[in-house]
Order: sequence, then C-alpha cells, then structure tokens
Amino acid sequence: MAITAKAVQELRVKTNVGMMDCKRALEEADGDMDKAVELLRARGIAKAEDRMGRVAKEGLITSFLQDGKLGVLLEVNSETDFVARTDEFQGYTASLAEHVAAAEPIADDPAGLLEQQFEGDSSKTVQDVHAELVAKCGENVTIRRFDRYRLGENSGDAGVVTAYIHTGSKLGVMLEIGCESDGAASSDAVQEFSRDVAMHIAASAP
Repeated sequence: MAITAKAVQELRVKTNVGMMDCKRALEEADGDMDKAVELLRARGIAKAEDRMGRVAKEGLITSFLQDGKLGVLLEVNSETDFVARTDEFQGYTASLAEHVAAAEPIADDPAGLLEQQFEGDSSKTVQDVHAELVAKCGENVTIRRFDRYRLGENSGDAGVVTAYIHTGSKLGVMLEIGCESDGAASSDAVQEFSRDVAMHIAASAP
C-alpha cells in the first residue's frame, strides 16, 4: 500500500526516528502504525544492546525533591558530554529520578531498577525507556548509581531534605536538616541554611 507523508511524519513524532526509517517500517507493517512503532522499538533495542559494551564515562548527576520530605540523587553516564547536554538525555534523567522517587527501588541497584515498570508509562519497563534513549542518541548510556532518601529514616520526622547540583552537573549533594517542627523546617531561614550547607559540602567535601 502507498505510505503517505502524513503517516511518516506521525510515526516520526511518535518515535523520534529518522524519516526514511519510519517510511520503511510503515511499508513493512503495511501501514499499521502500532506495528511500525513496535518494529522501530525492537530495532532500537537491538542497536542499544550492541552499544552496551562501550565505555560511558561522561554524563550528569541530577536530583528530584518531593515536598521537602523525599530526595533522589542519580548519576547517569554517557560516552560523550555532547550527548549528556541534549534535551533527550536530560529529559530521561529527570523522568528517571522521578521514577526512583515514586517506585521505591533498592538504592544503588541499577540492574533491579531497569527491570521495574516505568512509572511514567506502565506499558514499558525502565529498560525499554532506557533502550529507546540509547537508540536515539547513538551512544551507550548507563545508570551508574542512585540514592533515595526519605526524611525520618535516620532521625525525627520534622525537617527538610534538600539537594544541590553544582554547575556542570558533575557533582551533587543531598542533605537532611532536622528540626523540632515542620513549621520551622518550612521557614525561609532553614531553607536558606540547608541550601548553604549543601553548597558548602559540595565545595569542601567534609
């Protein structure tokens, strides 16, 4: 059947894959959009697996905070700093940090994290979303490490969890400040103090 330019463009928007690859996938799928998406996803995963052995030593550290009570610090590596600066890579790391906050994976267990259903799309695992990113950026990407911390796990229930990511996203700090009450924790003075202490930790590595 004839494949229209509109269909090719629609598939490209859905998958962020090149126009010619989208056209070929639609031709193989006889114009079936869902089948074409699955074909491209399968190819992307296959390409991703081919790249897994390559060294990923660049990347970035990102954080996610929820209501001052829950914090996530996450490092994701890429082969080059160029890829780490792209919107796709940064969007992936941000959504992955949110997933870690919501899904409660075991801290610092990247392999277990990849097996979880992705909080942002229940039809995919984290591995599926990860492989799609690898296919788009053309580099090996690895989840190196992460930590998830909830206020009160090591102290009282009142206080604030904050994070600081230094310029360049190569250094990150997560910090808990304990307080006598939630009212004190939400005050401007405590919020400013927690940010200052996090920056001090980043600068001096105590």
